[in-house]
Amino acid sequence: MAAAATPTTSDVASKKISTCKPELDFSAPWKMSDLVLVVEGKRFHVHRCILSMCSPVFDAMLSLDFKEKNAKEIPLPEKKADEIEELLRAIYPYVEHRICEENSFSLLELACEYQMDRLKARCEKYFLFKNMTNEEALEFVVMAQRLQLSDELIHRCMSRFVNQETKWEVLKKNDLFAQLEPKYSQQLVEERVKYLERRVDSCKSTIRTLEMKKGDKDDDDHAHCSFRRHLMWRKRLRDLDHPPFE
Repeated sequence: MAAAATPTTSDVASKKISTCKPELDFSAPWKMSDLVLVVEGKRFHVHRCILSMCSPVFDAMLSLDFKEKNAKEIPLPEKKADEIEELLRAIYPYVEHRICEENSFSLLELACEYQMDRLKARCEKYFLFKNMTNEEALEFVVMAQRLQLSDELIHRCMSRFVNQETKWEVLKKNDLFAQLEPKYSQQLVEERVKYLERRVDSCKSTIRTLEMKKGDKDDDDHAHCSFRRHLMWRKRLRDLDHPPFE
């Protein structure tokens, strides 16, 4: 079986970014914009000061002795225009852009690349409460270790994974499991053992409860049968015209 590639934005976010309502228009100069980002032939008119405030990477690029320092246009090769537009909407003031299913992975990737800590924290908060399938949770752990996300988020995703029914033989053959760093693969196995121990304890408790209920039912049935036998004897004696025992 060929080794699976480390999950990227394209692997995980399969839907096209389209559901978040546009709030700002970067297609033309506006509000003293002084820089143009060129992505896939699309031009984004932006502000140097905002990029510098939000990203140490852009700050260095625009203030130190880099060729982009005095450039009017900066090309961003190997980037996707729709993802850069989502990034700009997320960091610009006026309206806090909503993080959603369609933009969350690309925003997280770009926030880490450009060291945008506030946006990164917003993305991590979104993923803390996001529902994930078994496979998605494991994919995200691999991505999280690559992007060096918070231990809390990685632990939460692991918990979601181990709480689902996955056999050890299946897990060992999963290419994503092979991509985990040793500390995370060990942590995942430990969490799985703890989960199974809790399941065993829960089953034992259920068995004890059922046994107690069965014992109580047996006692009730025995008492009910004794009472019925007593009534039958009284009836027989009455039929024989003998006074019943008092």
